[in-house]
Amino acid sequence: MSATIDRLLAGLGNVKEAGAGKWTARCPAHDDRTNSLSLGTGDDGRALVHCHAGCDTAAIVGALGVTLGDLFQPTAAQARRVVAETDYRVCDEHGTCQGIHRRRDYSDGTKDVLWLGPDGRTKGLGGRKLATLPLYASERLAAHPGAPAILCEGEKATQALIDTGYFAVGTVTGASGTPDAAVLAVLRGREVLLWPDNDVPGVAHMMAIWQTLRAFEDTPVRLVTWPDAPPKGDAYDYLTYGGDVALLLAAAVAPAADATTATACTTGRIILVGNEPLTPPDYLIDGVLPRNGLASIVAKEASYKSFAAIGMAAAVQTGTAWAGHEAERAPVLYLAAEGQSGIRRRLRAWEIVHGASLAAMLLLPEPVRFLDSADVDALYAEIAALPDMPALIVVDTLARNFGGGNENGADDMGRFIAACDRLRALTSACILIIHHENKLGGYRGSTAFAGAMDTMIEAKREGTAVTLACKKQKDDGEFDPIHLAAHVVDLGLCDRHGREVSSVVLQVTDVSFVLCQREQDAAPLTKNERLALDKLNEWHDRRASYSDWHRATGLHRNSFDRARQSLLDKGLISNHSSGYGVTPKSPLAQPPNQSPPRPCPSDLGVGVTTGPRWEEEDSNLPEEVRDMDLLPGEENDDAFVSGS
Repeated sequence: MSATIDRLLAGLGNVKEAGAGKWTARCPAHDDRTNSLSLGTGDDGRALVHCHAGCDTAAIVGALGVTLGDLFQPTAAQARRVVAETDYRVCDEHGTCQGIHRRRDYSDGTKDVLWLGPDGRTKGLGGRKLATLPLYASERLAAHPGAPAILCEGEKATQALIDTGYFAVGTVTGASGTPDAAVLAVLRGREVLLWPDNDVPGVAHMMAIWQTLRAFEDTPVRLVTWPDAPPKGDAYDYLTYGGDVALLLAAAVAPAADATTATACTTGRIILVGNEPLTPPDYLIDGVLPRNGLASIVAKEASYKSFAAIGMAAAVQTGTAWAGHEAERAPVLYLAAEGQSGIRRRLRAWEIVHGASLAAMLLLPEPVRFLDSADVDALYAEIAALPDMPALIVVDTLARNFGGGNENGADDMGRFIAACDRLRALTSACILIIHHENKLGGYRGSTAFAGAMDTMIEAKREGTAVTLACKKQKDDGEFDPIHLAAHVVDLGLCDRHGREVSSVVLQVTDVSFVLCQREQDAAPLTKNERLALDKLNEWHDRRASYSDWHRATGLHRNSFDRARQSLLDKGLISNHSSGYGVTPKSPLAQPPNQSPPRPCPSDLGVGVTTGPRWEEEDSNLPEEVRDMDLLPGEENDDAFVSGS
């Protein structure tokens, strides 16, 4: 939609869409009650306006404060206009003009240059090679005998330094050329500070010049490095940003003569191996999640992968050990594309179990379309404005944050990974991506995904147990499998029907519990067995007398007895003097060697987003939300009972 159409529609009444790029509205040029005005956009971009009552177009647009000329989209030539034209006189050391370099800057950010003869009228240099032209501002050398000279690429950057009071000269060959040795000889006997443009051609240009200067006697050379320079950034940009030139000049170092003896840094993207310290792998969660890297948890639906990510995120946020691995305390940002209600209940359950607050954790409760550059730029801007950069960013899930592209396409997956890499570069954070398996058990989508990961974790659920296996740890050994069990946590809330609301926390268990769950998965429960087991699990201490348990199920006595005996035979319940109770083999039973959760201090609550208190938020939960902590449309990771 053009800006003119936007202006027209904003000033009209009763606007209605009439198809793709078409609208109807009340005509402002007469007393219109029937939407007589039609609007649209022509193939050439112009705005189309027509009143079916016969009003003149000029009268219509005039009533809206728009001219007839505004209806026409400007051509590319009209849109691109000259905003600045500068002539740079290139003179030799005696002040004789050798040519004029004219530069035009355009409104679209582009530029072009052309050479004129010394008279300013003749086009071109008459066949003269650019490598033989003197350095820009060479005529100033005589006034500064022996003084250090800054050498830049191009006249604009050079003139910016001169205007600021620095002694500078510039090449006129462009980055692809190199001045002849005879041209550079005017710098003999003085220190030269090379200031390259921040791109590969710019650095190569200055290195070629250095190769010539190093052959001159008494001509020391230092290299100016702007650490935070934007792409193609030069001295003009540095001054525009308000940079302190004296600081950069003081920090300039001599280019390395050879890699075996050099102690100086190189510039650009190439570094010296000898200058890089040898460091061990750096982790947020020791041996598991790397700092400043890309990591993923891949699993089938309803395999507790989001719960595993929440446990890791909470451990980092609070500095609490996770599954026996030390975690560094650092800020966390959780991109919860499936909304905040479910994630907040899961975080609250973690608080209750661990007795620690997650109030400072950051939460974005909506999808970020990583393939939409505008959406990603908005996310970068919000993160950049935070007082502290997050050290861990969880993307839950890839599918919900992908942005409408094709996961199977290498191009779209490459764009997604590039956006994640840019986010990592901005924050130096670990980007943890939650992703789904395909039908064959591998990761879904393009192979570019696995290739980009520093760490890949596979989550496999068996009953209420989940095993996390490391499938890739790029810079270190793979960690041993981690066994976790789903532990039901009562949140102390009820929905509007008075039903208790609970969630799940994954806690460390041992392999025996996993094997029990695997055996249980191989022998699925009948409907009555599941009902009886669920009711016993809901009972205080998961123990109940025969009569209380039978009454709670509502089953006929014979049906109840068959279910009870089957559960005993399967080892899922046991008979004690105080009644019946669940065993460690039972789904959602307390994992072995698991101590009861500590009570949570009354002032704890997840305050990651502004909103109602927990009690107020969950008192109006939709009817579909029961004790499984599942909202309609959310991933079924909360379906913690096997087979549910």
